Amino acid sequence: EDHVSMGSIGALKLLNVFKNVEQVLAIEMFTAAQALDFRKPMKPGHGVDVAHAYIRKHIAHADEDHFFKDEINSAVALLEDEQLIRGLELN
Repeated sequence: EDHVSMGSIGALKLLNVFKNVEQVLAIEMFTAAQALDFRKPMKPGHGVDVAHAYIRKHIAHADEDHFFKDEINSAVALLEDEQLIRGLELN
């Protein structure tokens, strides 16, 4: 029987997991926006179009290969801000 709670250690590990998931989602969001740019003039569905426009308002299309840290950090900020989700809910 443990007399010392390991809950705080588990909570810290869970926080790390959340941060990693947030990074993965930001990368997915950025690469999806890039992919949609390459599919023009084809139009996506309404919700995807709204999300793409919002992402592009904050993160420019990458025309060349480079270190994408700034774009990924911007995508993380968009996820944390939750304005994208609210905008999709309104449309």
